[in-house]
Amino acid sequence: MDITYKTEYQILSNHVGADYKARLSTLMCFFLESAYHHAVKLGVGSELLRDKHNVFWALYRIHIEMNEYPKWRDKITIETWPAGTNRSFAYRCFRIYAEDGSLLGQGITDWIIMSFETRKLADATQIFASSNLPTENMGDKLGLSNTKIRLPKENPISQIQRMTVYSDIDINNHVNSARYLDYAVDALDINEVQSKPITVADINYNAEVAVGQPIDIKVYNTEKGYIVSGEKADGTQSFTAQIKLG
Repeated sequence: MDITYKTEYQILSNHVGADYKARLSTLMCFFLESAYHHAVKLGVGSELLRDKHNVFWALYRIHIEMNEYPKWRDKITIETWPAGTNRSFAYRCFRIYAEDGSLLGQGITDWIIMSFETRKLADATQIFASSNLPTENMGDKLGLSNTKIRLPKENPISQIQRMTVYSDIDINNHVNSARYLDYAVDALDINEVQSKPITVADINYNAEVAVGQPIDIKVYNTEKGYIVSGEKADGTQSFTAQIKLG
C-alpha cells in the first residue's frame, strides 16, 4: 500500500522575509495542510473525528531539519506519510523538495487525539483501528526522533510578554501550531535571525492557549542553540522550543 502523500506549493510574496526566502513557519503551515488532506484520505480527517467522536488532532511535538530555504516564486513539493500509532499517539514524517528534486528539509511529528469536551487526551485505539491509518511503523522515520526539551537551570537572557490575538487562532479555537514557532523566533535577536538561517527547530506543545491569553516568553542560550519557553499567566508551560541557527 502506498502510504505517501504529495502536495505542490508555490512560495508567494507574503510567505517570505526580507531575504526573499520562505519563513520556516510558512513551510510548517504547508506541512500541516498536507497532513490534514492525507488524514482525510486515510479516514481520520478532522471533521470526521469531530462529528463522529467529538475529538480533534493536536500536534504534540515536531522536529525539523533544514538544508536550504526556497525563495519567492519557487515551487516546492511536500511528501508526507504516517509512521505508526500508539494509543492516542500517531507519528508522521515529511520531506520538502525543491522543483529540481533536491531535498530542502525534513522532519517528524508526534500527534495526539484530544477531547473537545474535556480538552484532555483521549484514547484513540478504536479510532485508529477502524481507519486506514497504519498502526505499525510502515514508514521510514528518517532516523529522526522527537525529544522532550528541558529548560536550563540558568536564568533567561531575555523575556517578553505576548498577547494572543484573533489571527493566532485556528479551527480548534486555540493558537495554531505554527504560530508558536513565530513566537519563539520573534523573541530572538532580529539581527542574528536575519543573518543566520534556522537549521534545526524543535517544538514541544504542552498546553493549549486561547485567544486573549498573555504568554511570558523566555529565551535561554545553550550549547545546543536557543531554548525558548512560553508560560501562561497561571504558570502553566504552554510550549518549549529549541532553535539552532546556522
